[in-house]
Amino acid sequence: MEFLFHRATPGGEGGVAVFELYGEDAAAALRSFFKPRQRGLPGEGQSRLGDVVERSGEPIDEAIVSHVTAAGMWSRLRAFTLSVHGGVWMQKRMAALLREYGGVELHARGVLELAVKAKALDAIQAAAHELILEARTETGARFLARQLTGELSTRLRDGLSLLEEGRVREAHSGLLDLLRASQRAIRVCHPLRVLLAGRPNSGKSTLFNRLVAEERAVVTSLPGTTRDTLEELISVDDYPVILADSAGIRSPDGVGPVERQGILKVLARSDDAVIYLLPYPWDRTEDDRAFLRGVDPERLLLVASLADLAAEDVRPPIDLSVSGLTGRGLDDLRRRIIQRWIDDGADGARPEREVPCAPFTAAQIRILSAALEGIPAPPGVDVLRCTIIECLRSSWPDGACE
Repeated sequence: MEFLFHRATPGGEGGVAVFELYGEDAAAALRSFFKPRQRGLPGEGQSRLGDVVERSGEPIDEAIVSHVTAAGMWSRLRAFTLSVHGGVWMQKRMAALLREYGGVELHARGVLELAVKAKALDAIQAAAHELILEARTETGARFLARQLTGELSTRLRDGLSLLEEGRVREAHSGLLDLLRASQRAIRVCHPLRVLLAGRPNSGKSTLFNRLVAEERAVVTSLPGTTRDTLEELISVDDYPVILADSAGIRSPDGVGPVERQGILKVLARSDDAVIYLLPYPWDRTEDDRAFLRGVDPERLLLVASLADLAAEDVRPPIDLSVSGLTGRGLDDLRRRIIQRWIDDGADGARPEREVPCAPFTAAQIRILSAALEGIPAPPGVDVLRCTIIECLRSSWPDGACE
C-alpha cells in the first residue's frame, strides 16, 4: 500500500493542520487509522468527523476527513484531506502515522509536478502556484491569481487556435505583444535587487532607513559604520524591491580587515541595479570613478546625496538629488526606479496598478524569445506551434523561481 501526502498548512503551532492524501491507496490507509463517527469514509464532496487511532486502537486526536473533488482542490487532483489539531507534536505524529501506513511525503513542488504530469495543471499555472506563495505585494498576488485561473495559458491556447485557422500573422503578433509586456510581469513576481553604494558617509544608511521606514542600519557620523550588507524587502509603487545597504566604497588598501572584507563583498555583488550616492558637495573622487567604471550603465543610477546640506539655490551637477534625512527627492527616486528597471514605458507617470497579461518567469520568456524576438515576419507555423506547446508544457519547473 502506497500513497502520497502533503501538509497543506505551514509548520509551527496553529489551530488546525491539514494533510492532503493522493493516490488510489489513500482510502485504504484512512480506513486503517481513521474511525468515523458515521459509517464509512465520506463520498466525494462529503466530510466525516471521527478519530485518528493508533494500531492498538487508542485514540490520538479528533479529526475531520473530507473527500474533495478535483475541481475543489488547488492542485486540480482529487484528494482526501485530513484535518487535525495544529500543535507541533500532533503534526509530527500525523506525518509519522501516514508514513507508517505507506505514505510518501511531498512538498508543494512535488504536488505541482504530480498535477502537471497528470495534465491537471499546465506548466504556467504550476509556476504561478509556486510564486504566489512568495508574493509580497497586492499587485503581485492579484497578477498571479489571474495566472492560476489560466489567463496566460488561455492566451497561448488562443494562439494555437489562430494557427489552426491559418491566421499566422495574428498569432505571431499576439505572442509578440505578450513578450513586450513581460518586464512588469517579471518584476511584480521577482523582486528587483537594488544596491545602495557610495563612499563612506555618503548617506547610504540614512537613505536606506528612510526607504524601509525602520531603523535597521546604525547611522553615525563616523565613516565605515556599515561593515556588512543589510537587506530589506520594500515596496515601490507596489512592486517588490530588495534594497541593500552596503559598506562604504574606498580603496581596500590601508583599512582594517573587517572593513576591507565589507568593501570586497560590495565589489563582488551582481545586483539588478545600483544606486550610487555622490555626497555633497558632489565632487567625484578617484574611488568614485574606479567603482563607476565597473558598473554597466544600464544597471546604474547616479544620485546626488546629502542634499539637505546645500543652500536652496545650489543645484547639483546630477539631475536627481535626495536627502535621506529630510525625505527630499524620495518620490523622484522612486519614480526613477520604476522608469529604469520596472516599467520603461511609464514616461514619468505611475504605471497602471493592474499588470497586463504577460510571461512572468525567465523560462517562459526564454522559450518565447527564442522563436519570436527580432523576427519582423512570422516564423513557420510549426515553429510557432512548438513554441507555444513548449511554454505550456515545459516552462516549469526550470526557471520558475529565477
